Order: sequence, then C-alpha cells, then structure tokens
Amino acid sequence: MSIPVWQLPRTCYLDNQDMTNETLHLSEGRTLHQYRGRASNQYILEDHTRRSTFLVDCGMPSDTRGLLDALKGMPPLKRVVCTHFHVDH
Repeated sequence: MSIPVWQLPRTCYLDNQDMTNETLHLSEGRTLHQYRGRASNQYILEDHTRRSTFLVDCGMPSDTRGLLDALKGMPPLKRVVCTHFHVDH
C-alpha cells in the first residue's frame, strides 16, 4: 500500500549525523530522509525490504560530497528521480 505525500505522518526525527535534517519512518520498511544541501533539498528513500535506495533530485554541485557521504551507509542506489530542472543546474 502506498501513502500519498499529503497523508504522510507529521512526526519527524532529527538526525544530526550528516546534512539529513528530517527522517520519516514510513510503513513497509521504508524511510524517507530530507537532505538539505547548501542551496537545494534532496530526498532519499530507503527501501529496506528490497535493499534499495532512491534519490529524488540531485541538488547542486556543492552538495555532491555531503550527499555521497549520506548515501554511504544506505542500501545500494537503484534510481535517481529528477522532478524538474533549472537552466543553470
């Protein structure tokens, strides 16, 4: 069963290990992390039952090192979803 974004629970857990600012523990072994870069936000969805990670939006070049560090302890990255683009990045 999938949960529409507008119905996600409002309870969040702060995670200070990296630039991951908010973490939502979803049903069925999924965890959604908000990664705040220097100038943009990215979202990382961990699916523990499938041992997969999905990245939603890539951020700015200045976010690369921190984002890669955040992904290190997660299951393998399977997909990158780009929701939009800007001419300069």
